[in-house]
Amino acid sequence: MASNITLQHKAPIATTSLRALVKSTKKAVTSPFEWLRQYYSSILGSEVTMRQTLRYLHAQVAFVMAAFFTYESLLVHVAVFVWFIATLVIAAPHHSPDDELSDAQGK
Repeated sequence: MASNITLQHKAPIATTSLRALVKSTKKAVTSPFEWLRQYYSSILGSEVTMRQTLRYLHAQVAFVMAAFFTYESLLVHVAVFVWFIATLVIAAPHHSPDDELSDAQGK
């Protein structure tokens, strides 16, 4: 006699809860950046990728470090100012087509 037996594989509870924990942690970590992405998109009037959002945020941090901190060394001031200028160049909207390709691939 032949009997049809179907085996159902369920993931262990620990694996399922770990996946849920990782998913909720990822959402909690990325939610402020998602808010910033929407904010930058509304200001610029066009859709902004997460990579562009992080570049704009980097430029803001560099500006704060350059403008509002006092350093004893002039060399440190110059280095932070150069860092700020570099972040502006990197965050400029006229980026290369290679950036668009890597943004589309999610890198």
